[in-house]
Amino acid sequence: MALSSSFFRHPHLVLARAIEHIDSLEAESKNFWTEQPWERFTEQSTQGSLTLIHHKVRLKAPIPERCLTIAADALNNLRTVLDQAMTSSVVALGGNPKSVYFPFADSEQEMGNAIKGRCKGVPDEIKDLARSFRPFPLGNPVLYAISHISAGNRHRILAPVAAAIQGRYVNGLTIHSGGAYLVMTLPSEAWDAERQELTVLVVDTLTNVTFAITFGFELTFDDECLTAGIPAVGMLRDMARIVESILMAIEAVTERLLAIRQ
Repeated sequence: MALSSSFFRHPHLVLARAIEHIDSLEAESKNFWTEQPWERFTEQSTQGSLTLIHHKVRLKAPIPERCLTIAADALNNLRTVLDQAMTSSVVALGGNPKSVYFPFADSEQEMGNAIKGRCKGVPDEIKDLARSFRPFPLGNPVLYAISHISAGNRHRILAPVAAAIQGRYVNGLTIHSGGAYLVMTLPSEAWDAERQELTVLVVDTLTNVTFAITFGFELTFDDECLTAGIPAVGMLRDMARIVESILMAIEAVTERLLAIRQ
């Protein structure tokens, strides 16, 4: 049995719990979208002498609160694993874990200050290891997002976004009579996050159309920069893999340092 195993038992358990939360979020999300909580509708506008008809789809039900809390719990668990990996190493090596956290920074230039402030009493080998993971936006954005998103408002942690299925979402489009105006849109271009609606196509009143819509929704993190438009479940699984690799690396270096001291 490795010398350090008992010290790292708890972060491994917390990581397992985070993965359970991710599995639960995937199941809850699928259940929500299976109910097809959206509806088609039209709105009118004018453009010069033309009256335009906007064919739209909107969500008619909010994201379940359970999805929000599960996502927040998963993120917080992953963040906790990183902190506990650092403190477990310090304790195993006979140090004081007070004020020890995994160091995140807003830039590579700020990593020195982050390590100085959050890694007091941490062996240099573990500090260097933490730095090598590049936990800042331009270094490892997925890793940094764990800290960035978990620090936000858990009630706005997720947002719906329209997603095309196999590149198509308007099928069987038939134009019954020609008009002067017809514009089809793509989900990424026409999704209104604030109103939670999607503009499918815009025609003038002389253009009669019929069509079927095949499309999907994804839950994404409500973050404009780091994870914009990326499905939350996939992102969380990537985060969990990174956290696991960091935990294993810190444990391995701690084990090596313990062996040297024997």
